[in-house]
Amino acid sequence: MTNRSKIPSAENGIEIKHTVCGMCCSGIYCGVDAYVRDGEVIKVEGSTGHRLNKGLLCAKGQGAREYIYKESRIHTPLRRTGKRGSGEFEAISWDQAYGEIADRLSGIKEKFGPEAVAFYSGYEKWYRPILERFAYAFGSPNYASESSSCFSSLKLAWLCTTGKLGLPDKAHSGLYMGWGFNNYYSRYLDMIPIQQRKDEGMQIIVIDPRITPAVEKLAD
Repeated sequence: MTNRSKIPSAENGIEIKHTVCGMCCSGIYCGVDAYVRDGEVIKVEGSTGHRLNKGLLCAKGQGAREYIYKESRIHTPLRRTGKRGSGEFEAISWDQAYGEIADRLSGIKEKFGPEAVAFYSGYEKWYRPILERFAYAFGSPNYASESSSCFSSLKLAWLCTTGKLGLPDKAHSGLYMGWGFNNYYSRYLDMIPIQQRKDEGMQIIVIDPRITPAVEKLAD
């Protein structure tokens, strides 16, 4: 066996570390087998024994190595040194960054009140519950994310209308209607029960302004 092989063994020093992928929605973490040698991830696969993805892994998960080792990835906090938009920054330590952020937040809170600060989260999603809790602990109700006009607004509409979040009962449905439904490319794990129910006889309607793999493979 050569040292270039990616099959774990004592000879080539490769170990499999069981972990999860954090590049997707909060609460949906696919199992990942990371092949590690000398502290470096050299390969990733879906964990076959994981209850959620059962060995599958989407394109984002498969690209984990590029995400980790990309040369343009920012490794330290950056402080802007030029005018906004100039692209001029200098690297500072985490302690410096936390200190400056804390001082500025505290100053605004003392002068204008906590409501003067808005907290907004983009991707990734795993830290959003932490940031939301921090915003409310700070005293500001102004927390938002892209989900504010997506899932969160949908959930709020359900709660205001029925008192609980409604979810599709795919296991007992005879007809499934999907709006912009293309889970071969997005949320691929949702495709598994849909395909299973189609094989069992469930009818599927896909509403989309373009022809997608879901239209071609699933739509009746």
